[in-house]
Amino acid sequence: MHRRERFRQYAADVVKRLNTSELKKKQIRREIFLELSRQYSASNVEDPRLILGWEEDVAKSWQEKIDIGLVPLSDEFISSFQVGNLPLVHVTRKPNGVAKGIIAIGPVAIGVVAIGGLSIGVIGLGGLAFSLLLSLGGLSLSAFSAFGGLAISGYLAVGGLAISSQTAIGGLAIAKDYAIGGSAFGKIAVGAVAEGVVAVYDESGSGEVLLHVSKGYAEIRRQILRVAPDFPEWLFSIVRLVLIRW
Repeated sequence: MHRRERFRQYAADVVKRLNTSELKKKQIRREIFLELSRQYSASNVEDPRLILGWEEDVAKSWQEKIDIGLVPLSDEFISSFQVGNLPLVHVTRKPNGVAKGIIAIGPVAIGVVAIGGLSIGVIGLGGLAFSLLLSLGGLSLSAFSAFGGLAISGYLAVGGLAISSQTAIGGLAIAKDYAIGGSAFGKIAVGAVAEGVVAVYDESGSGEVLLHVSKGYAEIRRQILRVAPDFPEWLFSIVRLVLIRW
């Protein structure tokens, strides 16, 4: 029998001896399984009886806790279903705890979808978020798209301060290609203050092609396409909204 199956069977054998509600049995079964997993990680001992003791003794100890109303619930949840070596879901509420899973939630979270104070994943959500695809956080860093107070990305950054290789949108937007914001710096820059090859500005602008917002959307669009034929259509929608606001 596989180790995890042995742990689950042991936990079930303990719980069936308890006199309590099904909900508490489920919680205790999970607590026992987690404790066996933690002890195994520290010692590599696979026999649950060597780790915690005989089922009857463990059940007696739990029953005493139940009878006096002392049944501590785990600060951690690890799903039994795994993908490779990672659990499908790992949630921890431990201070400075680290959650690792396909879906990871905790103070530090590492996974495909990571949610936490510090999150690292394909998708990262948190105070400090780092990702390959999408980051959302106070400080957000992503290879593809980042949203946050400070957002840095390879493709799209949106935030108070947005920095991107391609497109940045924010209070201060800095990009290699397209920047839209209060102050915008990029090849195509649209902002109250704008600096670029094409600078669409309200207050001040610097660049080869200077376009005050009063020129109107049609002329601004024509000039942008002349310099950047691949300018994304969805960005034109944002430019139109910015011009309406001004």
